[in-house]
Amino acid sequence: NNLNSSSTVTKTYTRSAVNGNEYRYRLVTWDYAGNSQIIGWPTWNLRFDTLPPSLPTISSSTHTNNVWNNNDDPAFSITKNGDGPSWSNSYYCLDTSNNCNPSIQWDTASYSNVSNATHYFRAKTCDQWGCSWVRSFTVKVDDQLPTATITYTPNTWTNNNVTVKITCSDTHS
Repeated sequence: NNLNSSSTVTKTYTRSAVNGNEYRYRLVTWDYAGNSQIIGWPTWNLRFDTLPPSLPTISSSTHTNNVWNNNDDPAFSITKNGDGPSWSNSYYCLDTSNNCNPSIQWDTASYSNVSNATHYFRAKTCDQWGCSWVRSFTVKVDDQLPTATITYTPNTWTNNNVTVKITCSDTHS
C-alpha cells in the first residue's frame, strides 16, 4: 500500500503455524514519490510453539520411586522431553503434601537430612507455549531403627510351657 504522510495501515497475515518452525518476514514501504525503505532489516523472525511441553522424566540415583529407604539425602535428575526447539526450563520442589508448585529452576536437585516421612519431589517443564502438568516422584525416608521388646513368663527355669511376647514397632516404615 502507498501511504500519505499520516496514514497507518494494519495488515494481518495468517499463516498455518507448524510447531517448531521459524518464519522470516521483511517489510518494505513505499510512498507516492517512489521512495522506499526496508524496515526490520534484514528480517523479523516469527517463531511458533503450538504444543504444550511433555511431562519431564524424574530419576534418582539414591531412591526408588515409592519405596522406603534409609538414606535421608535424596538426589534427583529431571529430563526434559521437549516438543521442539523451544523447550527450555525445568522447575522443581519438594514437600510432604504433594501440592507444592515447582518454582526452583534447574535440572538436578539434592537434599540433606530430610525428615523421616513421605516426601514428594515434583517437577514440570516450561517452554514458550507454557508449562506441562506436574510429575511427582515419591520419596519415603526412614533412617530410624525399629524397636523390639521381648517378655516371657515364667522368667525362671521351668519344665512347663513358656509364653513369649515380642513387641516390635517402627515409626515410619
